[in-house]
Amino acid sequence: MSKEKETQTVKVPVEVKEEQTIKVPAEDPKDIEKLIQSERSKAKFEILKEIGYENVREIKELTEKGALYKELETKYQELEKEKESFENERKTYDSSLNLVSVGFNPERLHLIKNELTGNAEEDVTNIKEKYPEMFQKVVKKGPFPGDDEDTKKTEAELYIERRKKQAERKI
Repeated sequence: MSKEKETQTVKVPVEVKEEQTIKVPAEDPKDIEKLIQSERSKAKFEILKEIGYENVREIKELTEKGALYKELETKYQELEKEKESFENERKTYDSSLNLVSVGFNPERLHLIKNELTGNAEEDVTNIKEKYPEMFQKVVKKGPFPGDDEDTKKTEAELYIERRKKQAERKI
């Protein structure tokens, strides 16, 4: 009997699209596993080297950073939408406040909310032209008692009288 060890051929799959044949002793299965593991780590190192990294930890860190970036990006977009919504709401409130300050009935603001554009001055002039009857009484006091009765009428009453006069003229 010869003292030469018998050898066995084992095919080790390598992640580089090809297989390598290695001759290993057939006696010790632990040696075979170590050799396979060694070849796998060599192949992994070659692949990492090809893609420009030194170890797997770097790739994991990049993956985590990418996930964090995506999460931050979605949060940023949500905050931008909320900011836009807040700006629109603030403009609407500014317009409403201006309308109330010039005599618009605050109880009727909900009726014209859809017509507010956000430009306070434009909204006041548009609403005054379209709905003068919705403004509250404008009491103008003259310097002398017993002034003209028209000064004590609401915008709505004055509007109705103007419309009646226009209708009488047409007839």
